[in-house]
Amino acid sequence: AITIYKRIQNGSAQGFSEEVRAEAELALADIYYKRRQYNEAASLYTTVMSRNGKIAKGYAAYRLSWADFYQGRTDKAIAMLEKVLQTPALLTRSSTMESVEIAPQFQEEISRDLVTFYVQKGATLTSAEKIYALSPEKARLSHLFFLATELERLGQKKSAADVLKFL
Repeated sequence: AITIYKRIQNGSAQGFSEEVRAEAELALADIYYKRRQYNEAASLYTTVMSRNGKIAKGYAAYRLSWADFYQGRTDKAIAMLEKVLQTPALLTRSSTMESVEIAPQFQEEISRDLVTFYVQKGATLTSAEKIYALSPEKARLSHLFFLATELERLGQKKSAADVLKFL
């Protein structure tokens, strides 16, 4: 599979469209990601996001943020998830959407993962306010409670109390 995806990726002279090349790069990035080769995966996810056409850019951005997170680049991972949550065109896993249609479950998953990233960094009341603003309405309270619980579990009692007061 890797050999085929690489042939497609490098085959611009063979008539492969941007979309087909992006799909091959995305599949190749996922292989590297699953093998925990995050640098290689991140590079390909970034390439996918720069291509034109109907491409699963939201999914690529989401996986790129996790690749950054696993490599210790928490601030970069947070910035990417915040960007995805603020950009309706990125709030879908699909590459075949005819119109910009937010996938609510994907949005909820991303906003919950943002909580995980904030906790790793050391969340504050400002983080709680961002979680509230960026989460879908039906998930806001549960995400904030999860944030407070995780902060308390990690011994950040003051931050946990601040989040609970905000909640």
